[in-house]
Amino acid sequence: MEMRNFKDIHLGGRAFLIAGGPSLGDIDLSKLENELIYSVSLTYKVGLPHIDYHFIGDKNIVKQFASEVSDIPTRHLFVSKGIYDTGLVNHPNMYYFTGHGKRRFHGDITGRIYGGGTSTFLAMQYAFHMGISTLFIVGLDHSWNLENTKGTGKIQGGKELLETVGQDLNHFGSEYYPDGVQWFDPNTEKMAEAYGWAREAYEADGRLLLNASTRTELPESVIPRVSYKDIWNDRSS
Repeated sequence: MEMRNFKDIHLGGRAFLIAGGPSLGDIDLSKLENELIYSVSLTYKVGLPHIDYHFIGDKNIVKQFASEVSDIPTRHLFVSKGIYDTGLVNHPNMYYFTGHGKRRFHGDITGRIYGGGTSTFLAMQYAFHMGISTLFIVGLDHSWNLENTKGTGKIQGGKELLETVGQDLNHFGSEYYPDGVQWFDPNTEKMAEAYGWAREAYEADGRLLLNASTRTELPESVIPRVSYKDIWNDRSS
């Protein structure tokens, strides 16, 4: 299936985007059984009822979890072209996206797109391209605790790789980035800027992008908040 064939396949529908913050532990994920689900990075570990679309663009993380990523139970797996070309992942329903697009929100994902420093922003762009009219995000805590980390001295792209020491404090489970896993300290300012572009694009087209996380450091001025529990009280949401 080519990228252009995903255009508006969920026109007017709603969906949930699953980020990896600790607040995922606050909510009843079984409520998503009959919902369209977009997930990112290693959130397949949380035990979602199903995954429709999964996105991962960090080659460093894929190198450490390649076998797991190859077995993600998703209808469609999207990885960066750099990951695709390495052959690290062998998934039956895999597609690649090409990054390094202009620093903006891309409603058309058939060309180069901008990653915004997070697979969550990638998923927002794909959901828009697929016609989603209301996208709820959960687990978007937008905060990082570096207490259980150490520097590795390894520099990639001008950034130092960090390493988890003991328990992961930044995700929904301690085994998300277990002891010894190396990762980049996320640039929350860069992410917030990208999320703001996403909200503007959704609202300009009469759509909604809403943060249903139970706790988050992302300002409501970037993405408005909504109660996760209240979503099912009004099916017109």
